[in-house]
Amino acid sequence: MNSETPVNKILILAANPQGVSKLRLDEELRDIEEATPFGHLQCLPYNGEPITSRFWPRQDDAFVDIVGKIREEVEKIQEEQRQLQLIQEQQKSEIFASINRFISNHSLNRIIRGINVPILSVGIAASVIGIAVLLGFCSSLSEMQVNNLLSQGQDKLNRRNYQGASEDYTEIIQITPKNINAYIKRGDARYLLKDYKAAIQDYTQAIQIAPKNINAYIKRGHARHFLKDYQAAIKDYTQAIQIAPKNVTAYIKRGNAQYSLKKYQAAIDDYSKAIRLSPDSVNGYKNRGFVYEKNLQNKQEAIKDYKKVATIYKKQGATDKYKKTIYKIQKLQQRKPQSSN
Repeated sequence: MNSETPVNKILILAANPQGVSKLRLDEELRDIEEATPFGHLQCLPYNGEPITSRFWPRQDDAFVDIVGKIREEVEKIQEEQRQLQLIQEQQKSEIFASINRFISNHSLNRIIRGINVPILSVGIAASVIGIAVLLGFCSSLSEMQVNNLLSQGQDKLNRRNYQGASEDYTEIIQITPKNINAYIKRGDARYLLKDYKAAIQDYTQAIQIAPKNINAYIKRGHARHFLKDYQAAIKDYTQAIQIAPKNVTAYIKRGNAQYSLKKYQAAIDDYSKAIRLSPDSVNGYKNRGFVYEKNLQNKQEAIKDYKKVATIYKKQGATDKYKKTIYKIQKLQQRKPQSSN
């Protein structure tokens, strides 16, 4: 097997960056063939542009983008692991509770008190231990099966096999009925299948299990938005904001729902809050600029926001989006003010 595959080269660079010459580094960071088994995964940095291409005038910006995206994925994995650990702890508690109920069973206690035979006591103790061992063994098998199904379901989601992913998550729920991650992931699969009502049911179930799960509220709000239940969507986004007041996505999504209800100033307020929390929020500036342009007829404020969007796109190396935004600004600048009759 050739040890100089693209993946191994990247690992070598990560492990020993000091021992790699500038020429070798440039060679590894140029564009590569995407027809690989992992070609469906997201490319970094932004827009899949090679770090050494002209789209990144400053390579440091590209590396910052890569680190940020990797950090987001790591935090997502950590959250999933925390949820899985919570589920495992719940399962262990249920197992020990079952054993305790068995030991403290009223009829069993009466037998032990009424028949003072040491052999019987030993037999009962052995039975209890045997049940505990069996439950622990079954729990380990179930945990392994759940982990395999989670991985399998995520792979199907990545390959856009949403129905197959939904079936995998359903199987997980049958094994562990309180698996928060499985409900959220199945909701995602159903959402992508445009079965919004079923997705809402799954997100609701996740919220009942974990009332402070921010993602479940945001995702349920998004599904309700697609069903045009804007008031309910706003309630979900507001709940997410109460749990996590610095969640930028929740403000932007709530702003979108406010806009759909024609509450334009409320939408502006939410986009502005998102921008204050994240000064490089493209969606915050873009959406606010759109409201200024289309609904509030405030051309100057719209141009300011679109210019900020263009600056961010240029920094990210998103050339096509940058050019489109500049064109939009030029058209808006040339537009004559509407005469009021």
